[in-house]
Amino acid sequence: MSASAFHDGLLRVRLSGSEVAVKAAGDELGGELDASGDIFWRRLKEHQLDFFLEDLPLWRVNVKPQDLPIDLPGRSIIDWGGSLYWLKADTRLEELTELVRPFGGWVTGFRSADQDRDFSSPRGSILQLNRRLKKAFDPAGVLNPGRLFAHD
Repeated sequence: MSASAFHDGLLRVRLSGSEVAVKAAGDELGGELDASGDIFWRRLKEHQLDFFLEDLPLWRVNVKPQDLPIDLPGRSIIDWGGSLYWLKADTRLEELTELVRPFGGWVTGFRSADQDRDFSSPRGSILQLNRRLKKAFDPAGVLNPGRLFAHD
């Protein structure tokens, strides 16, 4: 299994590998074969699904992988094994941040009028890891200073 996405009550799973292995895994999992599956995954990646075209703000919510979906306002696509939510909701950053913090999460305003300010930073060891990565890839601190962390 190379990908999964849950949206509108439907779980989509992408299987990758040799034809024999994919067929065996598909037989074991059951469900329906979607001949247009590659189209779905490309449209998800490029944000071309109808979901992404709705007028509501688009939030990217990152959490630790969860066994059960998190109850969030609006509509969502759950991706990356339950650790990424694409959320369409007219909700404030602070409200979403409070909802996802218990799940080790943070929120990014991905497409909205205030997207430059709609970002909640991760905390603790995840924050330290992100700061070290940013420092390694942007030692001069010229890429979006202040966008990810209060003191880049």
